[in-house]
Amino acid sequence: MKKKNIHVIVIIVATIVMSIGLALIAKDVKDAVIDMNNPQTYRLSLQYNGMIVLLVLMVVLIVSHAIKLYEHTPDMYKYDLPLALKNEYAEKVTLQQEKNRLYAAIIQALYSEYEIMYFAETETEDYLKYSVRSEDGLLWLDKHGRYFFTEIYRYLMKRADKSDLSRLSRAIKKENVLSELSDKGVLTVKFTSSKVGLTGYYMIKAVYFANKKSGHIVVGIKNITSSIQDENEYKEAVGQAIEMAVIDDLTGVKNRNAYVKHENELTVAAENDENIKFAIVILDVNGLKRVNDTMGHKAGDMLLRDAAKLICDVYKGNSIYRIGGDEFAVILMDDAYDNRDALLEEFRGRVTENMDSGAVTIASGLAVFQVETDIGAENVFERADAAMYLNKREMKNILVQKEEEQKAAKD
Repeated sequence: MKKKNIHVIVIIVATIVMSIGLALIAKDVKDAVIDMNNPQTYRLSLQYNGMIVLLVLMVVLIVSHAIKLYEHTPDMYKYDLPLALKNEYAEKVTLQQEKNRLYAAIIQALYSEYEIMYFAETETEDYLKYSVRSEDGLLWLDKHGRYFFTEIYRYLMKRADKSDLSRLSRAIKKENVLSELSDKGVLTVKFTSSKVGLTGYYMIKAVYFANKKSGHIVVGIKNITSSIQDENEYKEAVGQAIEMAVIDDLTGVKNRNAYVKHENELTVAAENDENIKFAIVILDVNGLKRVNDTMGHKAGDMLLRDAAKLICDVYKGNSIYRIGGDEFAVILMDDAYDNRDALLEEFRGRVTENMDSGAVTIASGLAVFQVETDIGAENVFERADAAMYLNKREMKNILVQKEEEQKAAKD
């Protein structure tokens, strides 16, 4: 016979014994105080008999309830079960407690970043939802239930803009979430909200809890409005810094750093594209050292600005660089490449006019990339530089000739 049945029998026997004992006690009391020949004492006899019946019924009900409680008591608390079963139950309880403590630790670590967090079981879709309380800013267990992926979609329906819903519904489908987590280990989805009190940018981030085998995912939702603003400000600052790094402060055209970068890009492109076409114009401002020495650096700076303006007027819309103290370069591609000779002729015509008026003069030289012989843009630069020095000598000869003519005219 099982020990459980023995316990039940013992309880039943105890009930019977208690009932008999109560009956005997009541009989003794009745015999002592009741005279059956007296009508008044007879009524008391009936009352005592009723009391006995009620007491017995109460005892039976109490014992019956005790038996039911015993039958539903967890195995861990029944002293007559094998020790192995008690240990197994205790281990399950301990594991659940450890998991709860781990959830709590994660929440404590992340609540400052995420305003809502979900812990979901991927197979059953059971979930716990933690939200930030407005009064103290702490996460608390807001909701729990089943059908997590339906729950998260309902949440987005209330918060996200309609224009984002179609994309979001695809992104948070169970199949897509599990696929993304399996391939990348993380799923990140951003959306915007224009709802009253919720305006801003938000991000959903999902990862596996512990690992893929755990079958659980952690999903956090955070407001990233300030981060987006900071990111935009950062991009703007970086853009300004980059622009400052490649722009010549004095003339406003691009500087040598930008030219070297562009030259390297052209060399790489030439290695991979036999049909690439480009030309380089090298320009050198005449008389800068003399102006600096005789009139000062402010006058020299003005001369360089005038030179840059003349170059930009003719070669507008192209890549123009100041690559040295008095030296500039222009890279010609596309339409400017096709019109390179006309542009150079126009530029030299403007310089000739300046020679007569005493304005800024600039020597120039042009070279074209030769697929058969040039390795890269550097070869083109060297030929253009040589052509510029040839033009400088020609201009010098013209100036010497004019000075001689003016001298002869005075004589």
